[in-house]
Amino acid sequence: MTLQEMRTETRRYLDEATNVFFTDQDIDDALNDGWEELADAAEWAEREATITLKTHRTYYDLSTVLADSFLSLRRCWNTQTQRWLVPVDPRELDEGYRQWELNTGPPQKYFIRGLWWLGVWPAPPADSLGLRIYYTAVPPKLTMNSAEPAVPIEYQQSLIDFALGRLLAQERETKKSIQHFKLYGDLEAEFAQFVDKRQGLDRIDVL
Repeated sequence: MTLQEMRTETRRYLDEATNVFFTDQDIDDALNDGWEELADAAEWAEREATITLKTHRTYYDLSTVLADSFLSLRRCWNTQTQRWLVPVDPRELDEGYRQWELNTGPPQKYFIRGLWWLGVWPAPPADSLGLRIYYTAVPPKLTMNSAEPAVPIEYQQSLIDFALGRLLAQERETKKSIQHFKLYGDLEAEFAQFVDKRQGLDRIDVL
């Protein structure tokens, strides 16, 4: 379904054919809130980017070096050594290497601190455009009438249910709002399971 079709379907459920109570923008905002919520819950939108490694720098803020809204890191490829970096817990580095944050060399391992700080070990000895990362992100908002969410059609209904839950709550239709949020939650959980089952060779770290 396109954004326009989802908007029309939302109005049909609301039994509101005009903009008397909800404008098109109100409905589009609610649909996009559902779109962002679904992306955050299922983490289905995979992206890749190559970032510049800086001399002796261990940490990189993925919320600023990436062009879109970072959700989670999947894997890292060192384009200089042609090897996958191995995920590691910083506590393992604390136990195994003295002053590990001062070690330099081609990065071999990676970890995440907080929400979006990427750490690499050892720190690169020189600047290089050498780290390709694969990650999930929040996809762009649906703004054009012809825009269609890039998920299987059976899960697109979830955006309508989320929007209805949000809009009906504003009308103080609490019971109906809860019902639609539940329908959304069921589809979100089903979609998350669908995403988890996806598997391809390009997602396997040890090839």
